[in-house]
Amino acid sequence: MTRDDAVTEIKSSTGHDADDQATTAQIQGWLEREYKRIRRLLIDVAPTLYTATHTTQVLTSSSTTYTLPSDFERIRRFERLFGDTWLPIMTSDGHTIHTGALNFREEAGGIQVAPALVAAGSYRLIYHQIPSVAANYNITVPDGVEDVITERVCARVRVRLEEDRAPNFDTANGIWAEQKAALKRRYGIHPVPGLVRARGDT
Repeated sequence: MTRDDAVTEIKSSTGHDADDQATTAQIQGWLEREYKRIRRLLIDVAPTLYTATHTTQVLTSSSTTYTLPSDFERIRRFERLFGDTWLPIMTSDGHTIHTGALNFREEAGGIQVAPALVAAGSYRLIYHQIPSVAANYNITVPDGVEDVITERVCARVRVRLEEDRAPNFDTANGIWAEQKAALKRRYGIHPVPGLVRARGDT
C-alpha cells in the first residue's frame, strides 16, 4: 500500500472523501507518525523483520568511530572481522571504555570502538532500519498490519472532526492483537539480540 492509497482509504472509511475537513496534508502527517510507530512495535515483536547489514568500515587506532547509515533505527549486532569470520563485539558497560576487552558504544551519531589500542580492524553493523517516507512512500508491513495504521489514522480524523474515535481504536487494537500473535509464532524462532534485552527495549 502506498501513502496516497492509504490517504484515499482513510478519507473513504471516515466518509470524508468528498470534503476537506481533514486535509490531505494532515492525514499524510498522521499516517507518517503512525507508520513509524507501528514499525517500531514490529521490531520488538519480530526483530529480524527489518534488519539490514551496513557497509564494512575499516577503523584505526586514531579513527575509532564507525559512521551510522542514514536509515539507522537501532543496533541489532556490531561485528568485527577476525580472519574470515565476523564475530560480535560486546557493548561497553561504562567501565571498559578505555581499558579491557574490545567493546563499543553508540555515541554522538556514531559507534565508538574502544580501547583505541586494539580498535584497528574491519567492522560491520547489523541494524534495524527506520522506514523510508520519501514522496509517495510504500507502507511496508506484513499483510494485515497496514489496517492497524489506517484505523489509527481514521481515529485521528474522527477526533479532528469531533466524532467518536472509539470504534476505530477498538478495530485497530483488535487487528494488532491478532497480528502480533501470528508474528510471534512466525518470528519466535529468531531470538531478540542480547543488546536489546540488556537495554530493556522489549
